[in-house]
Amino acid sequence: MAKGTQADAPARAPWLRQGSTGVATSLNLLGLGVPSLLALFTIPVLLRVLGDGEFGLFALAWAAMGYFSILDLGITRATSRSVAIAKDAGRLDQAGKALRLALAIQFALGCLVAVVLIKSSATIVSLLRVRHESVGVARDAMWWLAIGLPFTLVTGAVNGAFEGLRLFGLLNITRFASSLLLLGLPVIAVLAGAGLTGAVGALAIARMLGFAMVAMAIGRHLKSVPSQGPSITVGSLYRYGTWVTVTGITAPLLSQSDRFIVGGVLGMPEVAAYAAPTDVISRLSIVPAALTSALFPKIAALDAAGGRSAVREEVLRWAMRLGVGMAGFIALLLPSTPWLLTVWLGPAIAAKASVATQILLIGTLINTVAWLPSTFFVASGRPHIPAISQLIQLPLYFAAASLLTARLGLMGVAIASLGRAIVDTSVLYVLFFWITRSDQPSIHPQS
Repeated sequence: MAKGTQADAPARAPWLRQGSTGVATSLNLLGLGVPSLLALFTIPVLLRVLGDGEFGLFALAWAAMGYFSILDLGITRATSRSVAIAKDAGRLDQAGKALRLALAIQFALGCLVAVVLIKSSATIVSLLRVRHESVGVARDAMWWLAIGLPFTLVTGAVNGAFEGLRLFGLLNITRFASSLLLLGLPVIAVLAGAGLTGAVGALAIARMLGFAMVAMAIGRHLKSVPSQGPSITVGSLYRYGTWVTVTGITAPLLSQSDRFIVGGVLGMPEVAAYAAPTDVISRLSIVPAALTSALFPKIAALDAAGGRSAVREEVLRWAMRLGVGMAGFIALLLPSTPWLLTVWLGPAIAAKASVATQILLIGTLINTVAWLPSTFFVASGRPHIPAISQLIQLPLYFAAASLLTARLGLMGVAIASLGRAIVDTSVLYVLFFWITRSDQPSIHPQS
């Protein structure tokens, strides 16, 4: 690597800068998992002080702030990849250019959507059927929600740069601090008597403070260096990000639609029996998510350098480790599933959902190892491959799940999910082995 720009990074606390993939994965697990535990303590306080009605509106505002991440349009992932490749080539000038461009795009987009949100706040509040006495408060909350939106998007772009630079220590320290603000400030606001408007306003302020924090942190590592080349453009970021966005839309549809299918075919009582264990199982995805976040910049840099055999070895090594680890954990859960469901949800739900839960656990194991080739495709500039695969799967899965649910009940929808996991994983690995079969110079049609 070039000494000039690369050596300027601060030398303190080396574990914050790189570390092994295992260390980075552990840091990601902490950064993603600890906030969920903190929410167990803050949510009851908000519910008690706000009451059912206003807490419901606050929960919708919180969810909406998370759903706004779909407006990212793949720019965060595109930033991560661009920064990782530039860093590996010793070109922090290009890494800085990629981040500045992403920030400009995201902030402009966030401001545009915020204006639309403010203009349509009255319509949105009426659609939510808010009680008459709460309409004014709900509109004020919508304004605060809109104000926080641009800062939500630009924070994602900075986090992508952290990932690309492999600053996983700093990424998760700032992620944890931001989570403390998001969880703590609304509690302080409602305890001070600010009500729903204050709670949502606290969310917006937390987003602003979170962005200020990550911006100062990244600024120490990406100093303002004059750019020496025009390789990073708006078009290149959007061409890449479009396919990432498609995956970001189709993946939740595939993973969440089973509940709606169960409700439509079997009725809402069956949804209650199916959704609770399914939601817990879905949280196991935090493990492959933490690992692939750590691997993404390394795979991007290796592939850009043309090291196909090194990429293949890296992906397969971690797929084996992840698969073996998850297999051991799930092997412990499978025989004890009926007992665990009985203790947790009662014998009636356990009788309905035990077999389906066991099938879903097997499908989760298979799907877990699919994260690795999917990450390779996105990191190597081929995000269209998993996106197109999921677009093809959508109608086929809906049809199969509806038919099997009608015939076999909860076990039927679980079998459909297992079948989709097998097909998806098989297709991704076949394409992965075909693309990495030789050390040909890498071609990135979507870069």
